[in-house]
Amino acid sequence: MALRFFKLYEPLSLDDLEKLLQQARAEIKKLDSGDCFAVQDLFIGYVWRKLSPSDRKTFGRLFSFYAEKGGKEYLDNVGKSGQSHQIYRKK
Repeated sequence: MALRFFKLYEPLSLDDLEKLLQQARAEIKKLDSGDCFAVQDLFIGYVWRKLSPSDRKTFGRLFSFYAEKGGKEYLDNVGKSGQSHQIYRKK
């Protein structure tokens, strides 16, 4: 199990990041208005865990930019969780 942390990951391509963003947007559409979520909540556990920590951070930044620019009409940035995950609310 400790070897997992030393595994070399291949960084995600821009196409992969775009596909993840499309998946996240599809999951947001399924949420009810007023639901709060962290980015990782939008993915099945094994999908999120397969990403390297640096890819998770990169995708988190991409999603934050999307929420501020493209998704601001239906997403609110609520703040951070106790684990420093950004929390969003569907309007």
